[in-house]
Order: sequence, then C-alpha cells, then structure tokens
Amino acid sequence: MKSTFDWDCFFDKKTKPFGETEDIFCDRSELLRQIDTSGFIDNFLNGRRISRTELMRLYGPGENFTGTESIRENMRKVVCKHPIEWDGEQFRNIKNLYDKKSPFGHMSKELAAELLKMAQATDLWAGGLKNTFGTNNLNFVHPVYFLNHLDKAGIIGGAIVKFEEKYNMSKFKKLLGNDQETKILDEGCYITTYANMFFTSEQLGNYYLPNASKYNRVLLINADKNLFSSNSGNLNGDSALEMLFGVKGKDWVIWEKSDSNPSFLLDKLKEIDSAGQNCMIAGVFNLSSVTSDLPHPVDNHMVGIGGLPNSDNVFDGTIIKTSNGDLTRLQDDNKKTAYCMKYLKKIVVVYLQKK
Repeated sequence: MKSTFDWDCFFDKKTKPFGETEDIFCDRSELLRQIDTSGFIDNFLNGRRISRTELMRLYGPGENFTGTESIRENMRKVVCKHPIEWDGEQFRNIKNLYDKKSPFGHMSKELAAELLKMAQATDLWAGGLKNTFGTNNLNFVHPVYFLNHLDKAGIIGGAIVKFEEKYNMSKFKKLLGNDQETKILDEGCYITTYANMFFTSEQLGNYYLPNASKYNRVLLINADKNLFSSNSGNLNGDSALEMLFGVKGKDWVIWEKSDSNPSFLLDKLKEIDSAGQNCMIAGVFNLSSVTSDLPHPVDNHMVGIGGLPNSDNVFDGTIIKTSNGDLTRLQDDNKKTAYCMKYLKKIVVVYLQKK
C-alpha cells in the first residue's frame, strides 16, 4: 500500500553529477537526457547543448513538439538539489565558475561585477532564509506538481481532488460500447473521464476507488459491454455508475441544474468542497455556443472538474480535459468561458474511500 510520503513513488530525485550541484550551475542538457528515455532529446540536439530558448520552445506552453509530452510530465517529478540563487555569496566567484562550466563561452568581468551587485541587493539568504535552513544546499521541486500531490493526498486544499488527464478520447478509434458505428473519439468523453478518475486513484497515498484496477484504462471500461445499453454507445444510466463506483447516494451522487434555482449547482460545489469528504467530480457542459462550426454542436460534453469556479463563475484552470477539442477551446480566451456555471448541466460526484 502506497503512502503519501513514499516520495520515490511520486518524485524522481536526480543524483550527481547532473541533478545535484554545490553551486548554482546545472548541466540541463545531461539532465534532460536522463529524463528522456525515448531518445527524442538526443535526436533533436545531435550532440549540441540545449539553449534556454530551445528549452522553452520544447517544453513551454507555446509550441507543441511531438515527443515532448511524456518528457514534460517526467520533468515535473524531478527533485534537484542545489543552492538557492538569492544568496549574494553564490556570486562572489561567478566568473570563474561560469568560465569553467558553461559551454557558451566566457563571462566578462563587467557582467560578473553587475551580477554580484544585483545579487547582494536582492539577497534573501543572509539574515533571512539562512536562519530557517542553515545550509544553502536545498531540494527543489516543481511547485504546482508538489502542491497537487499534497492536494490529491488530502493534506491541503478542499475536498475536490483534481485528477490527472491520463487519457484523451481523441486518440482512440475503437467502436464505443455496444455500438457498431459510433467511435470513442466521437462520444467517449464519459468513459475517458471515468478512466482518468480510476487511474489517478491508484496514485493517491491515502485514498482509493475500489474498482480502480478493473477500470483504470479507457479500453477496459469500453470492453465491459454490461456497462452500455443494448446496441448503443451510451452508458446504461445509474446501473453503469453502480457497476463502476458502487452504491448511489453513498459512493457517488448526481446533481443536475435547477431551472427554479440558478445557483443550485454552484451551492452544491461549494458545499462539497467544504464538507471534508474527498471526492472527484465530473461535469457535463453544453458547449453548443462554441462548437457551432462542427457538424454536430456539442451539447453534452463531460470533463473533470478539479475545483471551484472563479468570481466570474468560469472554471479557469480547474477543467480536466478529455479531448483535443477541450485543449483547443481552453487556449482560446473567448471559447474557454463556455466552461462556466451557466452551461454546466450536471455533476457526477464520486467519493474516495480512505485506506
């Protein structure tokens, strides 16, 4: 049984000589080669060192390079050990260190003097962080990944667990359920969301979903024909949810939009998040207002909901995508606002069980 504090299960601590250093310099090219087991970075660099600009192009949010997705995910799990840069003492010998370690030439005396001056003016270590940590040789983690790990483990945050986007329905071309014509990529948002829930539950330290090993992949859910209506690609209502998650009202519950009470679903989400019982939430949105250009506008699309909406009632940064369409819409400042309380039709709340 995994514990939240079995760090080696969730993080990758890189050791000398690439992930641990006694100064503020790191060989990022060699670190990437350790992380990338696919060979992509070796082929891309062809013996060169990676520049800062290339690093941002490959792994930043702008361009999408095929082959970098898994590397980007693995990079978030890396723990590196080195001194914090906000320490003026680290810059007293900066020119000699740079000239010795950098593959990009030498540093001028003028630049070295300017960097030392700036470092001393912005020093957070002396008389500050030094009193807390003692020695300036610290472990560094990806802040968002680390906080998400603690959040999923139920240590911080509200009760709503933001589960992972392990699967994308747009990458499947299998027939859906018992249907002989409909493919997963057309209407597979439900089983994709549920598979992402089950997959994530296996990564949690303190909580779990009982049927995770049985349904932790999209194709495992799709292969269980008992979950689907006869001659259909539709899940068989409450019966399917009971097979997946257990007893209705105890292990899971559905709340639908109320025409008589416009704030009903928002009130429910706030109530759930503050109740203290950890859960995962799927939401069904009417996205027809931003999919009118498609042959069939999307009016029943399921995604994950990993937190409460913002002050404008838009789920900004809390949507767990299930398709390429979600990715495209959420990158559009106008279309991403469709993921809001106004267009949220219902939520499926799945409660996690404690180990």
